[in-house]
Amino acid sequence: MISLFLFILSSLCCVTVANLIHGDRVRVVDIIHSNISYIHTPYLSDVLVLIQTLGTAGVIDINTLNEVFLIMAIIQFLRSICSVSTILPPLKDYHDKYRMGGLNGSGTEYIFSGHASYSALATIYLYTRKIVPVLPLVLYNIISQFLIIATHNHYTVDIILAWIIVPLVYGNIQFCKSDEYCSSMLKQLL
Repeated sequence: MISLFLFILSSLCCVTVANLIHGDRVRVVDIIHSNISYIHTPYLSDVLVLIQTLGTAGVIDINTLNEVFLIMAIIQFLRSICSVSTILPPLKDYHDKYRMGGLNGSGTEYIFSGHASYSALATIYLYTRKIVPVLPLVLYNIISQFLIIATHNHYTVDIILAWIIVPLVYGNIQFCKSDEYCSSMLKQLL
């Protein structure tokens, strides 16, 4: 019965919040972008995510690395579905050759962030294996994820969804490993 109460309460909360927010019919309103200054450091968030991702790849074994590749393949597939199904307007143009700027060169692969997906997955593996203490890991991610938003590489919702979706995919893979049939299918992929 408590779960029913929580469901009703969460539904009312969602409806109330949705009714309080008045969107702009011309542009996407991002509350964080509206309240912080744009930081012009185009590659800093890329470098921070790359350091964390490569650092994680360097400290895990080959079987775990195969698992990471499988999870990221699932994540990239989900991201591609989101990118094709809803195209948000670009936050900025990408005119350099070093950065992949979306499907059409303008950074429209939003809805959930690849940057944040890599960070979230690296964090999960670093945390579960106790490779990095929790506080530095959390602080590093707060800074890197904030910079992704502040440099307008992604909308805030892209970051939030990545940090929700990645742990769910990771959890499903871990659950699958505990089931005999699913585990045998998974071993064929790894």
